[in-house]
Amino acid sequence: MSSLRETRFWAMGKFGFFFLMADEFFVMHEGIGRFLTHRLLNLPHSGSIDRLDAFVIGAYGAVGLVLLFWHWRDLANIRGFFAYLTIGAIMALVSLGLDLGVRLYIEDGTKILANASLLLACAAASQHYYGLLVARLHASRTASEATVRS
Repeated sequence: MSSLRETRFWAMGKFGFFFLMADEFFVMHEGIGRFLTHRLLNLPHSGSIDRLDAFVIGAYGAVGLVLLFWHWRDLANIRGFFAYLTIGAIMALVSLGLDLGVRLYIEDGTKILANASLLLACAAASQHYYGLLVARLHASRTASEATVRS
């Protein structure tokens, strides 16, 4: 990593992806949505109200967007990173829209495409940082060989 800001971004990203994994496994956003709609807002149970948990996922996405905006300068030089993130964000929005509207199997397909795009963005970042590491190691090796020769 070339800066402490980038290191912090990726540390927060790791925590965020771990949290999203736990959320999906333990069905946390559905529970948070039920708590907000039925306990806090005292709304009746119905099919459309029970789908309002999609706004919890939207809040997760908003936090991610704030982090990306905050670290834009540090990440802008990673080739393909924002293109993959944009595709992932569009697929996530389509998935949320389908979740709020008609429940179709295509919603699961858009979730898979969103996750695949996010993984491709991480792969692009990994390739970028691997290239930086190789360049640093090569420069260090060249410098140490020059020191040995003299």
